[in-house]
Amino acid sequence: REVKKFRKDVDLSFRELNFSFLKKFESYYLEKGLGENGLSVYLRGIRAIFNKAINEKLIEKEAYPFDQYTI
Repeated sequence: REVKKFRKDVDLSFRELNFSFLKKFESYYLEKGLGENGLSVYLRGIRAIFNKAINEKLIEKEAYPFDQYTI
């Protein structure tokens, strides 16, 4: 839900889901006064979806942003 608000209901492609996006989402989330635990729940969900997409060959492993971004 917060990702949809952050994106103003615009769909997000795997290509757009990169380190820069994750940092911007993190800033947005925390600036709203929401907690780090909630942020980590969202990011773990995003990471799980990304991992599934890699396993299903929808995106290549080289695009994986969580090698650089730590939850």
